[in-house]
Order: sequence, then structure tokens, then C-alpha cells
Amino acid sequence: PISAPVTITVSNLLLTSVANVRTKLELEAAIQLAIREEREIEEEEKRRREKEEEERKREVEKKRREEEEKRKREEEKRRREEEERRKKEEERRHRKQEEKRKEEDEKKREDEQPPTHIFQKLRMDSNQNFASRFTDDFNNPKKIGKVGFGVVFAVKNVKTDRASEQRKQGYERAKEEIPTGSTKNG
Repeated sequence: PISAPVTITVSNLLLTSVANVRTKLELEAAIQLAIREEREIEEEEKRRREKEEEERKREVEKKRREEEEKRKREEEKRRREEEERRKKEEERRHRKQEEKRKEEDEKKREDEQPPTHIFQKLRMDSNQNFASRFTDDFNNPKKIGKVGFGVVFAVKNVKTDRASEQRKQGYERAKEEIPTGSTKNG
């Protein structure tokens, strides 16, 4: 028969070995669990890094797009300002040309108009009828012909017509005042 102390020792050994096996299994399970947890942590870290990388890429892309948009807006603004400046320059040039053309037209018109001092002189004359007739004739080129010759011709006629008119008036006055036959110089 087996003695009690030996039995206790054997049973202790068996218990110890069972405990060891159980401990070994638990240890392996714990190791597997630790490995699994480590992998999960690594995967989580990897996902976090990928997410951060994606976020960083999105931020970089967003900044790039914003800078591109800003550059486009500035370019568009510059282009509009340039267009506006060019338009203003063109308008200014056009206004200058228009003013120059108006001045030239005004100068042409002044050159084409007959000298006004002749008309003033004729209107101041005592013979108003002739002055108005001369003006009418002068304004009608078919009657006179060339303006320059018409003016000379008309002025010459004014003098001769006035002289002959004065002579006639003088004779008539003399006849009325002195019926005796002697005449005054008229």
C-alpha cells in the first residue's frame, strides 16, 4: 500500500503538473491575447497614421486649391484692371481724336465762312438796301460765282452805287432848294 505522505506528494505533483499545464495554457492564451492586442494596437496605430496622412493630404490639397483659386482671382482681377485701363486709355484717345477732329472741323468752318467784317461794313453803310441785296447775292453762289471775286465786285459796286446815289440825291436836293437854276456842290 502507498503511504499517505507519498500519496500526498504524488497528488501534489499531479496537482502541480495540472496547475502547470493550466498555467502554461493560460500563459499561451495570455501570450496570444497580448500578441492579438499588440496587433490590434499596431493596426489601430497604422489606421490612425493613414487617417492622419489622408487628413494631411486633404489639407495640402485644400491649401493648393485655395492658393490656385486665389491666384486665379488675382489674375482675373489683374486682367480686368488691365482691360479697364486699356478701355480708359482707348476712350481717352478717342476723346482726344474727337476733340482734334472737332477743332479741325471748326477751323474748316471758320475758313469756309466769308469774312464778317465786310458784311458789318456794308450794313453800317447808309445804303441798307444794297447791303441786304449784297448779302443775299453773296449767300447765293450761283449769282456771284466765286466768293473772293464776289466780295471784290460787290465792294466795288457799293462804292460806285453809293457815289451815283449821292449824286442823284444831291441834284434832287439842289433842285428842290434852289429853283433858280444854280446848283450846289452835292
